[in-house]
Amino acid sequence: MNSGTRHGGGANPVIGLHESRGTPSQVFLGLCEANGIRQSFTRAYTPQTNGKAERFIQTLKRRWAYRYVFRTSAQRAASLRPWITHYNHKRPHRALGKKTPMARLRATREQRV
Repeated sequence: MNSGTRHGGGANPVIGLHESRGTPSQVFLGLCEANGIRQSFTRAYTPQTNGKAERFIQTLKRRWAYRYVFRTSAQRAASLRPWITHYNHKRPHRALGKKTPMARLRATREQRV
C-alpha cells in the first residue's frame, strides 16, 4: 500500500489514497474486494485531508526507516509491523492529548454508543 494509508477498522476497513497517484492495479482492487476493504480518495493538494497521512509518513521515515540499519529487505519488512503496533497502541501522540491512536479510537466509539 505505497500510495495510501489504511485507517478505520472493524467490519468495513477503508484505504485512503491520493487522487494524483494514478489508477490502482487490478491486483490491488481484487485484494481490497476480497478483504472487504473500501477505497476512499482524498483531494489532491488539500492539506486538510492529507495532513494526517503526510505526518504519519514523516514520522515513519524519521523514527523507523532512517533510524535503524537493516541488513536485508526481509529484516526491514519484519520490523515494520511491530513498529506500527507500537505507534498505534503504545506511543502517546501530542495531537491526541497524549493518548495513543487506539485509545482515542476506543473513546470515540464509546461516545457514539
